[in-house]
Amino acid sequence: MLLAGSGLLFIALSGLEGVRRPGLATAVLVMIASSMIGVAWVAWSIWPPWLATVAVLVVIAILGYGTHRYERVMLGLVTDPIPESEAEP
Repeated sequence: MLLAGSGLLFIALSGLEGVRRPGLATAVLVMIASSMIGVAWVAWSIWPPWLATVAVLVVIAILGYGTHRYERVMLGLVTDPIPESEAEP
């Protein structure tokens, strides 16, 4: 898992070319990766393997969805429909 994760970390770091503050983006990326490693380590040391796997997958899904929503908002792809009662005539 660490080998695959570190490979994915390097791929993610290579996508930071056009970022205004690459140091901050790198720090956030490393913090997310280290938190995932910490969650996996704690889960595998406390719970049975099947429950630890489920916990790690849930954390990955939550972080992935949060990143997806953040990117949609930053790219302006989220529309906020105005209710008909508040729309201008």
